[in-house]
Amino acid sequence: RERTATTAPPPPARSPALAAESVAVGSRPTGIAIARGAVFVARPRTDRLRRVDLETFRRAETSYRVGRGTTDLDAGLGALWATSDTTVERLTRIDLDDGTRRVAELPDGTPVAVEVTGSAIWVGIRGSATQPLPVASVARVDPRTMRVLRTIPVPDGVQDIAVGDGAVWISNRRTPTITRLDVRTGVQQKIGVGRRPGGIALGGGAVWVAGTEEGVVRRIERADPANTAIVSVGGQPRGVAYGANALWAASFADSALTRLDGRNGRRLGDRVDVSLNPLKLLVHKRTVYAISLAEGRLDRIRLP
Repeated sequence: RERTATTAPPPPARSPALAAESVAVGSRPTGIAIARGAVFVARPRTDRLRRVDLETFRRAETSYRVGRGTTDLDAGLGALWATSDTTVERLTRIDLDDGTRRVAELPDGTPVAVEVTGSAIWVGIRGSATQPLPVASVARVDPRTMRVLRTIPVPDGVQDIAVGDGAVWISNRRTPTITRLDVRTGVQQKIGVGRRPGGIALGGGAVWVAGTEEGVVRRIERADPANTAIVSVGGQPRGVAYGANALWAASFADSALTRLDGRNGRRLGDRVDVSLNPLKLLVHKRTVYAISLAEGRLDRIRLP
């Protein structure tokens, strides 16, 4: 059963109640992660990661090198993990203690998303849009040996992934669905979500999916996927992130962020202007960070 939380009214007017600070981080950033008191940003046109101090909000180049064509970045288990659209450095691990780098061999396809858990690294791999091979898949990588432990085909395609509650949640690229992939059994359950699902996140007992084409965010109860709330945010939302009891959605076309109540999906306050074409975001404590594709900037929004 679907219920609509606020779909009819247009997006609310913007207000300076919450304002974004901004720093340049380089051309067309595609990955963002937080570790060791800093935000790390990946950019596909260079193999170096950029570091922005959490306290001073000042940037610095790092010596950390990943594969060019970076598609995503995550942090965990004492390291940074980057996926790249290259032939060799497709999953790179950067040790945060000594800076050493290790590379994993991945199945065929384009790695587009990486999620770090306490026991594994999960990589979403996009297949060919026109050919039968390579097939889209999700790979489980041993963080110690850097070997692929398991590869699970995802026939409906991979746009983004989130991991939690004993499952990998996948927004599908080929169909208007998301897939719940049981980590233990490998069983896949499809859930309809509307056209062009984008970013996906977990939090507040729900899975949240950006409906890029429809300009909405869906809040789907994990315990009862039929219980779905649809919230209009406008502007082709792409990235979503959960934190501080709320879901944040990045509207790519409108260059704004919207905050939704983690309990029911209702909008909280007015949208916040950010740099042009926000792509991905994350929430750390009570601060939201977003990277903008067009302007190459990192925005920071501090919550009261």
